Amino acid sequence: MKDPHQNLFFYYRGPSNSDKKAEDIQVEDNTTKSLINTLEFLNTVELDFFLNHLLHKINVPPSKAISFKLQIHGERSRPDALVSLSSRNIFIESKVQAVLEKDQIMRHLNFLKQNDVLLIITNNIKDHEKVKEWDNQRLRFLTWGEIHFIARETFNSVKKDKKLIAVKIMLKHFIDYLEVATLTEFNGFREEDFDFFVDYNKYYLPILKKKIDSLAESVKQNLPFELNEYQQSFVGNMPKDMKPDNSIWVAIQKKNEPKGNSFLQNNFTLQIDRDGLQINAVIRNGGIENERTPLGTFYKKMQDSTLALKTFKKIAVFEKKQSNKVKFQINERTPRYGDQIRPGNERWYEVFTILIDHLTSENDIKYLCSFLEKIERPNFPGIRIQRYIPRSDPLLQNKEELIKQIIGTWVSFKPFLSMVLE
Repeated sequence: MKDPHQNLFFYYRGPSNSDKKAEDIQVEDNTTKSLINTLEFLNTVELDFFLNHLLHKINVPPSKAISFKLQIHGERSRPDALVSLSSRNIFIESKVQAVLEKDQIMRHLNFLKQNDVLLIITNNIKDHEKVKEWDNQRLRFLTWGEIHFIARETFNSVKKDKKLIAVKIMLKHFIDYLEVATLTEFNGFREEDFDFFVDYNKYYLPILKKKIDSLAESVKQNLPFELNEYQQSFVGNMPKDMKPDNSIWVAIQKKNEPKGNSFLQNNFTLQIDRDGLQINAVIRNGGIENERTPLGTFYKKMQDSTLALKTFKKIAVFEKKQSNKVKFQINERTPRYGDQIRPGNERWYEVFTILIDHLTSENDIKYLCSFLEKIERPNFPGIRIQRYIPRSDPLLQNKEELIKQIIGTWVSFKPFLSMVLE
């Protein structure tokens, strides 16, 4: 789905300069409406798998649904939705981007009857701790990721039934909506993620940025002890005029480092382009003539060819065991416009690339240094080692295995960053 507006549930948002709070409400209302529309449709065809699974997750006994409503108006309270069961009412308060506030939830509880339940659905797993602290037996909590899981389970239960074509279409669009709106955890890449760079659609840009950020978050949650200090991430600035050779990237840096520290941007990155996914370790900032900068430090370490070769061999041996090819790449960092490199105004041009297991002699190290020496101001060098996964590789659709592979690659790349960070 190259254009998300082809989805039954996606919608055209207001102008970019519209009020942020109003936009948050619009997103929440639309997402809640999508859930209620799906539940109501499934109820009309007497398919209760989705609803019963949801009730089980919030510890409510299965019960027949009587009606579905949106935006319930009470005294000083307006829950986003209501599912009326034969046994009780399930009120829903939805949050997508806005903060979950105790006062609002308490007003809802005052409106509810004793046997009713208030289901809070947010996109932030940490909100569950808030709900626990409020300690009310009528409160329930789910994430949109859990709603997405239930929807997928429902789809899997009917996908082989040729009589339920409309049901499958409805469920698929709801699942896709949650994914393109990034209301779920990372669930793998799709063909349209790569096609975006060839057939640019401005509405898909924030979706893809959220997706790669979500991948970084999933990776951070699973980092081993030796990488646990890398907990700060951000998605890079995109140029205003996206072109087919552009990419979207997210950097993962050490946490609690002073802002403005030139060594902070020596980090790991994940970068998606039209051809696949890059897993990188990056050394940047400064020139080779200044030993107080990352590039100056790296250049000085490279003068000890024994140390450099030992570092590269360690990486090559590990990656060879995994049947991976890793490249060492020297780039020239240039401004896109003007004569000054700034966030969003930077382009990397490849100067020289070699497989890391081909770096075996002192002359190889001297050869690399010669390329660094030739880059003149106002441009600067940028270095990365890179593992590339082509878009055709099924690994990119396998969330668990991809996260495992990214972490393994970063563990092997850490000695490279240690050349300037330790």
